[in-house]
Amino acid sequence: MEKDIQGWAANGVYPTLVMARGAAQPGDTIAIRSNEELVLETFALDQKALQNVTIKAARKSKPALKLAETATARAALFRVHDWRLQLEGLDLRLEGPSEEPANGQATRAAIDLVGNGECLMKDCTVTLIRGEGKADLSLAMVTTASGLVMKSAMPARPPEKGPRLVLTNCLVRGEGDLMACKVSRPFALEVQQSLVALSGSALNVDIGEEKAPEGQVCFTLKQTTTWLGGNVVRMATATDKGPKGVVPVAVDASESLFVPQGTAAMVHLIGGETMMESLKDKFSWKGQENAFGYSSLLARDPGTTDPSPPLGPEKWKAFESESSFGAKFEAMLNRECLPKLKPEDFRPAESFLGKGATLERLPR
Repeated sequence: MEKDIQGWAANGVYPTLVMARGAAQPGDTIAIRSNEELVLETFALDQKALQNVTIKAARKSKPALKLAETATARAALFRVHDWRLQLEGLDLRLEGPSEEPANGQATRAAIDLVGNGECLMKDCTVTLIRGEGKADLSLAMVTTASGLVMKSAMPARPPEKGPRLVLTNCLVRGEGDLMACKVSRPFALEVQQSLVALSGSALNVDIGEEKAPEGQVCFTLKQTTTWLGGNVVRMATATDKGPKGVVPVAVDASESLFVPQGTAAMVHLIGGETMMESLKDKFSWKGQENAFGYSSLLARDPGTTDPSPPLGPEKWKAFESESSFGAKFEAMLNRECLPKLKPEDFRPAESFLGKGATLERLPR
């Protein structure tokens, strides 16, 4: 598509992404030739013709896609149902609403995973700006399929594995979480050769009361740098009715650099007293050749005035094979400038060079 073309399609060229979507066929690639900011309504992959669609920047272009203002409580730039969406070389921008919606807490995401599809992002930049409101922002959210998803006879992923988000060579920065989930569903989050600098958590899971389906949450990080105001993993439940809603979370991290913005623990488990053992048993961490700046690796909060003391690396057996602690960046970073920080700002201190993402390769 080209932004400045007038009228309908000419030789497969369309003036808007909406028109290009309407003409797309399974396996098509939509190339955006623009260096401007394009304001979009939600792009939903809810039709059979939109199977395995790729949306990418055209050669020598860097389009910025921004979600249009909406009064609805929940909104996203892209809604992925049961098929595959690939995004390449795009600049995605997300801002909180100027006014709070009348029908509930505002939730905004670049990607809404409602079915058993997958989204593959490569060479993309994502910027989250909360603004004056209190909206929940995230790069991606995993939501319930009820009432929204168009069922496919052949989804990209089996139901027991759930949806999947893959980030390759991406920069994600700003105010919010990387992945948020408030339902009991399995899914996969894979982050490789990427930089994540956010005020929230990388994986933020609020456990529902409904019975959890089969499967687990698989969170994989490889050659990734994180600088978070929240936790790398946060699992929380407001209920104390037992573990039926808990989907196991398994983390596999390698060659990554984890640096905190403040004093938060790297992993935080929150729940009622009778839920603590269930949460601990349903969380696992496997890692090798990582570097950590966290003094507290695991915090467990049963919702009482006397939470368990945080565990450091010397007391958590999952970290017996790790030896690189005290990680930091070469320069002091300002959390107030999160949406504007650049990859070169995150150069590791000399002792930790070679850990995390290769900053020179990341998009600007």
